[in-house]
Amino acid sequence: MFIPTDCPQRERRGWLADAYLASATCIYNFDMAGFYVNFLQQIADAQNKTSGAVAECAPFYGHGTEPADPAWGSAYTFFADIIATYYEDDRIFGTHYEGIKAHLDFLIKEAASGNMDGLLTYSLHGDWCPPQGCQYSDNHTNSALVSSYSYLQQLRLVARYANLLSRTQDSVKYARYAEQVSNAFNTHFYDPVAKTYREANRSRPTQFLGPQTCISLADNLGLIPSKDRDEVMNNLIHDVVVTNNMHLDVGIIGVKELLPELTKIGRVDIALSVVNTPTPPSWVYMLDQGATTLWETWTGSRYAPNASWNHIMYGSQGAWYYQTLAGINMAPQSRAWKQIVLFPKVYASASQVSICSELSYVRASVNTLRGVITSSWTCSPVIQSLNNGDMMISCPSGNIRRLQLVSTKDSIYSKCSTLHKEDFIQFYEKKCLGQSKCSVPNYKPCVGDISSS
Repeated sequence: MFIPTDCPQRERRGWLADAYLASATCIYNFDMAGFYVNFLQQIADAQNKTSGAVAECAPFYGHGTEPADPAWGSAYTFFADIIATYYEDDRIFGTHYEGIKAHLDFLIKEAASGNMDGLLTYSLHGDWCPPQGCQYSDNHTNSALVSSYSYLQQLRLVARYANLLSRTQDSVKYARYAEQVSNAFNTHFYDPVAKTYREANRSRPTQFLGPQTCISLADNLGLIPSKDRDEVMNNLIHDVVVTNNMHLDVGIIGVKELLPELTKIGRVDIALSVVNTPTPPSWVYMLDQGATTLWETWTGSRYAPNASWNHIMYGSQGAWYYQTLAGINMAPQSRAWKQIVLFPKVYASASQVSICSELSYVRASVNTLRGVITSSWTCSPVIQSLNNGDMMISCPSGNIRRLQLVSTKDSIYSKCSTLHKEDFIQFYEKKCLGQSKCSVPNYKPCVGDISSS
């Protein structure tokens, strides 16, 4: 197989959005370097060389649309960055720069005609296939919020790479557009009274678009006003926990950001409860129905399917298991796993509880260019009520050179252990420094608060 395809029995197409949304999940499980370099070239080959528009599928032979929905076409830009970041390919973005630039300039022209202060209104799929169903927009106005989200991500990304490639004028140009879109995003989508994000006055028919997607995308972009962020994120929590009774209410774009955003605000407990929910819409419901692959819709059953039984488009959560539960991440600004951060989020800092009541252990490993990274932790049944346990970490291709407890507040250390702060740090260092792997206790508020490189 040479394309990231969907179901094997019906479409068999290389949908761009499905591919990039699940890319981190794939990278944590497989060596995707050559595969994604090949797919990126297929996207380039299918590009309209006159307009710069990208097609929704690659190879493109009439299925999907051209020009692509912006959230789908953004895969061209994202895959160049993914390959450069995870596989330290210094040439890939430069190789495709002119094509990516033509694609982005096409989107800029589209945005100029949308009459929303530079926001991108062109949208076919929106947040595709939420629990309410999959609604395509024939008039191409499904969701300006979702399209503008992907558009802004690309503007920021290309501005950064243009600077690295000494394309200074391009860098300034795209940074200026990014600032314009950022301001317009809040002007048009933020409700400062209700402290939420929504897209009003949408044409019908359109895809359902609820608070879980709108708030998650806004926070991922860093656009929520700082003075209002706590209230906005509390509204996200309320929508998940109360309005939807601990169920997700997102499509394939929103689902990629929902769990990470809940985790970011210290509510990994809620994120895990969403993952473990056994009734639809949920991943566990699919599993309980006998599924061995992810479905194309959140609803239906094994005996009365609504669509395909084999689609990767809801599969972005797989990366969250590695990054959050196992805590295996590249350090910020690092590439190709040169520096790693091992920080399992076993303790929900905002609610002051651990996730041991829902998950008793995690074992994970990632085979990287520099060797295998492993992380494991347990909540012993004997001490589970105390929210304690042990964590095993290992560093590929060498020994652990640096350990840093993420929290630096004395009050946190006093909760972690009867040891004084300095003694507590020395205890961890004595256990781990100079070793290729070590096992350390994880006290209640400090589970996983270790980084290594």
